[in-house]
Amino acid sequence: MNMNLASFWPTVGAFTLGLFLLGMGFSLREKDYGVFMLWAGVMAVFAVIVYNILQAIGS
Repeated sequence: MNMNLASFWPTVGAFTLGLFLLGMGFSLREKDYGVFMLWAGVMAVFAVIVYNILQAIGS
């Protein structure tokens, strides 16, 4: 698997942001915005996974 360098750093950034949102959301899970942060973090990580799968299938 050969990853395009132009998409490497945005992928790392989106994944890091997703993990940050997951961590903060888990810490604040009793509040409504904590649950939203958990949801947003899961969606960010899921988006990175789907993007990389589509890139691999397309090439």
